[in-house]
Amino acid sequence: MPRRGHLVLIAGVPNSGKSALAQALSAAANVPTLYFSADQDPWQTTTKLIASLTGEATNTVATNLATGVGEGYYEDILSNSNVVFCFDSKPSLDD
Repeated sequence: MPRRGHLVLIAGVPNSGKSALAQALSAAANVPTLYFSADQDPWQTTTKLIASLTGEATNTVATNLATGVGEGYYEDILSNSNVVFCFDSKPSLDD
């Protein structure tokens, strides 16, 4: 598990599970985390984070979000998460 205050870079070939690993570590650590996601959109990233936090399958979460099932529950889950996302593919130093 990465130590608090350390910068962590996860690298690998495409589709090797880098994002899934990073999100699982972030969710499990439950410490303030700034997560840069330049290759996933907010829908994918949020759906995967909710799945990590609830233990539900990603497809179940996606279906529930699309149909409004569990809307308040998922909002509560996200509001208690310490993960903050940045979806800008070219963040500046000011960002």
